[in-house]
Amino acid sequence: MAPLFQITGSTTTPSLPAPFTPPPDGTDSVTPGGSPVSGKAVSLTGTGWFAVPSPTIGNSDNNLAAVSAGSANDVWAVGSYYAPSNTNVLAAMAEHFDGTRWTEVPLANVGPNENSLLGVSELASGHAWAVGYYVNAEYQQKTLIQHYDGTSWSVASSPSPGARQNILYGVAAISDSDAWAVGADQDASGLWHTLAEHWNGTAWSVVATVDTGSGGNQFFAVTAVSSSSVYATGQQSRAAFPSQVLTEHWNGSAWSALATPSEPSGSPLPLGVTGTDTSLDVVGDLESSTAPYSTFVAGGPPSSLSVLSTPNNGIGENDLFAATTAADGSTWAVGWYIDPSSGNHLTLVEHGVSGQWSIDASPNPGTGDNGLAGITAVPGGGLWAVGITTGNSNASTLVLYHP
Repeated sequence: MAPLFQITGSTTTPSLPAPFTPPPDGTDSVTPGGSPVSGKAVSLTGTGWFAVPSPTIGNSDNNLAAVSAGSANDVWAVGSYYAPSNTNVLAAMAEHFDGTRWTEVPLANVGPNENSLLGVSELASGHAWAVGYYVNAEYQQKTLIQHYDGTSWSVASSPSPGARQNILYGVAAISDSDAWAVGADQDASGLWHTLAEHWNGTAWSVVATVDTGSGGNQFFAVTAVSSSSVYATGQQSRAAFPSQVLTEHWNGSAWSALATPSEPSGSPLPLGVTGTDTSLDVVGDLESSTAPYSTFVAGGPPSSLSVLSTPNNGIGENDLFAATTAADGSTWAVGWYIDPSSGNHLTLVEHGVSGQWSIDASPNPGTGDNGLAGITAVPGGGLWAVGITTGNSNASTLVLYHP
């Protein structure tokens, strides 16, 4: 190999071709959604976690990424699917539970390329916000926000401050005139920054946040206690391994970074957050290059979180993607783990009571991969969890309920 690195003595610099920039493949007009597809009637009688029927449109992948309950008879889940009319491009969709059955609703899409919803928050009024991203006609990733006004969904205008990419992962609605969406935007140099956007009843606008990591920062989840107390969590990358937890608090006038626990054995990736001003839980996974990813939870008073001991199912990878606070004050988190015998992902549900975490049994109806990406507590009692299940190949929606 030595000759490849020898100095040749050349004093000229070869000319490089211009960067390839694909031409736009259309316009960024908003295309309407399709016709709803209703599922079978659901029975909520049972114990523990059990799967309930949920519809899937077409024969290609359908997945649910988040869920939020306004009441026992009014629940929204959001995600994406490959529409039968275009099985090559992800499209935005939502599913609604009316107390009897789940109905899948194809939503409007922006531009000719990929649209996906990753977070949802529903108010007791039945109004809801959903967030994610779309890829425009110039192949740039932009923020996507959709609103449900009690009758129909529509695309809302939202800022995309990043020169390269923009994405929203989580949303927390406090009232019809107060909501937060969080994610990340990437500048022209490729550095990621935390992104927080606020709805004031009239428009969405970017609100300044704090970037503590020199190598990049991202928000992945948000929870709102009140208008003057909102928590967002994500990851801060530093100059050297490992990356660390990033947690910030909105006090009604500004965002500030909170002290977070250090984890020297790997990089925590916080993907969910839930709790109150006295007790907060941040959930995700602990990533390492020398061991399978494992569950990660940091909990306690928001200003002094500490890493908690959490179980893992088996010796393979375990990940937690979302969390919620139940009516009894306990914490639930969902995700998946890899079964070493089959190599398939299987559902993972963990329950935290007073800082003590345990695995709760959860079903896996598909013969292939099964996983949970979102969870919500129902006002008055009960829990919903959503994700995907697969048989031979394609992913279908997965909905679990716990009384």
